[in-house]
Amino acid sequence: LPTGFHPRNAADVRAWQRHVLSLKRSKLFGFAGAPRSGFRDDFREVLLEECEDAGSEHCRAVDCRGTRCTDNGAAVLELFLDSSFCLQPRGDSFTRRSLFDCMVAGAVPVLFWRRTAYDQYRWYLPPGPRGEEGEWSVFIDRQALRVGNVSVRDVLEGLSERRVRRMRERVVEMIPRLVYASSPEGLGDGMEDALDVALRGVLERFRRRRASTAPEGESHRFFFSAFSCLLNFLTESSKF
Repeated sequence: LPTGFHPRNAADVRAWQRHVLSLKRSKLFGFAGAPRSGFRDDFREVLLEECEDAGSEHCRAVDCRGTRCTDNGAAVLELFLDSSFCLQPRGDSFTRRSLFDCMVAGAVPVLFWRRTAYDQYRWYLPPGPRGEEGEWSVFIDRQALRVGNVSVRDVLEGLSERRVRRMRERVVEMIPRLVYASSPEGLGDGMEDALDVALRGVLERFRRRRASTAPEGESHRFFFSAFSCLLNFLTESSKF
């Protein structure tokens, strides 16, 4: 979850959450990206056309050709802070950093591939039943969008103000688990950051696997070994 926001403590997170919830967002949706001419049937071009068709009153796009977005991250953050929704196609893999930047800015992600979030980040983004996914995101069938059977603007304008507000609140609730604390002690005050979630998830997976395979009485050895591996991994990672 490579977001650029690294709060010092839980108080920083709560202050940011209040800030992004209080913003008056002037755009219905936004998109940060650029067409990829080397890709057949490039879907980002479709999203840029959707933004253009919606008009500047409803959508704004940030052109990310070359290194424009990596060199000027403030422009992308400003876009997400001013948009109620953010369009999130797949990146080089099914997920791209922009998904998490958008959510940390309090914008509701609009997804077009289930593997972008629902099937890949279950520790961080609640999969639950389909209805639960709809509490913090919007899913639009990319093929229906490509052939013109639906439009992004129509789908988003079809959501009530009350539902949009609740979706944004749900996204903002998840911010702590999408960021890494700058302090080695974590966020504190009982608030888990992304590292806490990852450690808990890995240890729980080890516990379940070991419980199904370990001879009786040897579980403690397994946990010691697993925890040692995690500590070694974190120590080595901190060097980079």
